This record gives sequence, C-alpha cells and structure tokens, in this order.
Amino acid sequence: MVAGLGLSDRFDLVLSSATIGFEKPHPEAFARALVELSHPDTVWMVGDSPQADIAGAAQGIPGVLVRRSEPGMVAAPDLLAASEIIEPPDIGGPGHDSIDAEMVRYYAARAEEYDDWYLRLGRYAHGPAQDQAWRSDLAAAAAWLDGLPLGGRIVELAAGTGWWSPILAKKGDLTLNDAVVEPLALATARLEPYGLVARTVVRDAWEEPDGVVDGLFTGFWLSHVERARLDEFFELVARWLVPGGVFAVIDSRSDADSGARDHRPPEQDL
Repeated sequence: MVAGLGLSDRFDLVLSSATIGFEKPHPEAFARALVELSHPDTVWMVGDSPQADIAGAAQGIPGVLVRRSEPGMVAAPDLLAASEIIEPPDIGGPGHDSIDAEMVRYYAARAEEYDDWYLRLGRYAHGPAQDQAWRSDLAAAAAWLDGLPLGGRIVELAAGTGWWSPILAKKGDLTLNDAVVEPLALATARLEPYGLVARTVVRDAWEEPDGVVDGLFTGFWLSHVERARLDEFFELVARWLVPGGVFAVIDSRSDADSGARDHRPPEQDL
C-alpha cells in the first residue's frame, strides 16, 4: 500500500502484521517495531483506533488519537495537528509569547512538581502558619467552584495536572487543554480514583477555540497573562462561550508567599 501510494521514500521502516505475525494491540507488534528501529529516543503512536492503536501502545509509548476523541486520550483532528503535538510549533502568532519546543520541554520536566506548589511542599513551603492559611484559601476556592452552576460542555484551559478537574468533571462533559502532554497524563490519573473521565487535548491557551462550550475555567492561569493583554484574552474567552455561558477563574494576587522561596515573582504579576 505504501509503495502504491508512492510514499516509500518517506519511511525508514514499514512493518505489517502479515510479516511480523502479530496484530495490534498485541504488545509484540509494538515491541517488534521498537527493535527494528533500534529503540529510538523519541517514539509516538499515532492512530485512529483507541483500542488497537493508543491503548495497545500505552505501555511506554505516548499516543495521539486522530480524527476522533476519547476520554483520557490526547487527541488531534488530523495528522497535521498530530505532528504539531509531537513537534510543537511556535504558538500564538505575532505579538504573542510563543510556546516553543524548549518551553514545552521545561514544563514537561516540571510536571511532577506542579502539585508541590498546591500542597506547599519542598521549596513552596513558607512555614506552618502561612501554609495553613493557604490551604484554607484553597479549600474555600474549591467549595466556591463546586457551588457554581456549571454544566454541559466544559473546557479547562491550561489544565496542568488537573487539580480542579475532579470538581469540573462531575458537572459536565469536560475537556482538558494544556500545551504539554505530561501534565495532562497526570490530570487523567487524578480523575481515575473518582471514576471520572475527561477528554485531553494538547492545545495552548491562546489558540482560537475549536468550538463553543457552556463553561470555561482557568485555574492560576490569568495571572500569567500580561495586563496589557487582558482584554485580548477576555475576547478569546467570549469566542469560546455560547450565549449565557459561564467563565470561572481561580487565581491569586501578587504575593511573595505564593511561589517558590527561591523564585522572585515578575513585577507585572497580578
């Protein structure tokens, strides 16, 4: 088939179940491909079958589901979009702070540290009194979010590791967006103990909406937006929402005790 389409020169290796004796999702089908490619440093599985392609490769191979979406799986509408997930482009266009490959790697490496900030662990601890006050504020914010009249289709922008996602997933059909794969994997795992699911999409918060939703949420993202661009971001929010839709925000004011002890907050933090 590949040769018939004139694409042979585009591939270093072509394997088929007829030649290796195993069909997806059998683990040996993926293992054989890795052996034939000498176990490359970077491997992705791109396919349109949640079971045969993405779940089959899940043992150690990240996957991108194309032309459809399933809860808990990174999805892309087509192969071009999938390629941008695998090799992230500059995002945002003229005048925007682009999320380049180096920045994506930075956030990917820090994914496991996200919750330390919420929990005030390690370098994010500021002493018993301040940390207890923070936890009280965090609990109050969670109670506020839980009481909001959110429902229907909900998108969480810059979802990170999904600290707020269990609350949102109980309320409606939730999609988690983030520019980095690794935090989204942790967000999906956070939902599992509650028996909850959400779609995950690798997507920068500044990208144009791919549809309209009933509810939009950002947690500790708005403070990343430069003050000069707040109106621009709120216009983007309006394009996400159906008439009468709800935009909910949880964030913190500029406070030296809100970040790491060894990190000086930017002067323009809100």
